[in-house]
Amino acid sequence: MGIEDIPGKMKAYVAEKYGEPAAVMQWKEDVPVPLPNQGEILVKVKATSANPGDWHLAKADPFLIRLMFGMFKPTRGILGSDVVGTVVKIGEGVTDFKVGDEVAGNTGDPDKGRGFGAFAEYCCDSAAFFAKRPENVKVLDAAGMPMAATTALQALRDYAHVKEGQSVLIIGAGGGIGSYAVQLAKHMGAKVTGVCGKYNADRVKALGATTVIDYNTTDYTALDERFDAIIDVSGKKTVMQCLRVATPTGIHVNVGGDGFFTNLFQSLWVKMAMKKKATLCMQDCNGKDVAYILKLMEEGKVMPQVDQTLTLKQAPQALEYLLKGEFWHIL
Repeated sequence: MGIEDIPGKMKAYVAEKYGEPAAVMQWKEDVPVPLPNQGEILVKVKATSANPGDWHLAKADPFLIRLMFGMFKPTRGILGSDVVGTVVKIGEGVTDFKVGDEVAGNTGDPDKGRGFGAFAEYCCDSAAFFAKRPENVKVLDAAGMPMAATTALQALRDYAHVKEGQSVLIIGAGGGIGSYAVQLAKHMGAKVTGVCGKYNADRVKALGATTVIDYNTTDYTALDERFDAIIDVSGKKTVMQCLRVATPTGIHVNVGGDGFFTNLFQSLWVKMAMKKKATLCMQDCNGKDVAYILKLMEEGKVMPQVDQTLTLKQAPQALEYLLKGEFWHIL
């Protein structure tokens, strides 16, 4: 049962092999519309956004992605994990949503659901990934939030255990995850230092950073200040280099960026051999955290971060722009 006649086919970008997004993502207009199984909802997509995970999946970079999503070709052909839209059909057992609900969610976890699938007219996945979108949170504002903001939240709350009054260094504060991390750390009552390029300095300051450091002119691993938590979205420096500016009980949380898997082994080494605190943030896709961020957005305590708005047919270009670091968030 739905609020409209659901077509049998839909438009979507499909990647049937690994490679550069612009080369492997094919625009198709005859992709079967997925139908919800038990515990799932079908959403008519109003907006989505481009995230680094989409680019990494398209490229199978690093190689470990092939072990997770298919050795020779991707098992998740439709990329995109941020979804904002309208529920048009529900599967058995779904009680939290009804047809017609406006929702937002992050479908980036294939272990708990189908995974990805947002670069299409319809997206079907576990209802547990979604939350209802408040009326005063605009579609485009919500679309840039699910993956980036919930990852930032979990890095700060669940991995770094940030408390009021603590000092937090956010490396990569000018990006999607970093910009939300600045706002959320400020909301938690922490003193925030943001590391970004000169181009983003004013915006990072406006989001709540007490101090902003330009990584092009200042070595942020040689600062005099010491930090209780280091949220590293960039991965440009090694874990050991970053820990130079941590307090004796401080922790380094790697959230992605360059050298993510190298830093995984470094984090393990630092913990075992040096008895320092270091870990990787592995995002947990869940609707509860999406709902929490939407509530903060509704109250004006977290601001959306969108630099560029493109059409769905421009999704490959969006991923290329994102790779170049030209934008905070692309829809």
